[in-house]
Amino acid sequence: MPQTASFYTHISDIPLFICRLLRTVYDKHTDIAVRCATLEQCQWLDQQLWAFDSNSFLAHDVWADNPNSTAPIVLFSPNDDFSQCPLTTVLNLSNEPCLDTRFTRIVEIVGADETALANARQRFRLYKDAGFVIDHKKMQ
Repeated sequence: MPQTASFYTHISDIPLFICRLLRTVYDKHTDIAVRCATLEQCQWLDQQLWAFDSNSFLAHDVWADNPNSTAPIVLFSPNDDFSQCPLTTVLNLSNEPCLDTRFTRIVEIVGADETALANARQRFRLYKDAGFVIDHKKMQ
């Protein structure tokens, strides 16, 4: 199966989009790792997944708290050893691409500002050069 990098660009409310995307993935019974850009982002997302939906929560774990997790959503901070990630689908919130061949699908969320778009273009090229199938959705 070819590796896929899906880019969602021109997102105006990234935190809301992240939560909605994870809700969709969760509802499809797909496991996903979330590679956070900062420890603070990881902690924030941990709290949001408990409170995002007033009628339920999104079952998840923080890798540092439970490295043997079987939760459908696992959050990784930059302090965690991402090379130990057992999942094959990744929501990459970091500016570093996930080029490891064990990942079959990478999801990239990109804001609408020029800096975010320029960084995404660099990751786009790296994924393309690594042989990933690219999927782009402009959300504007």
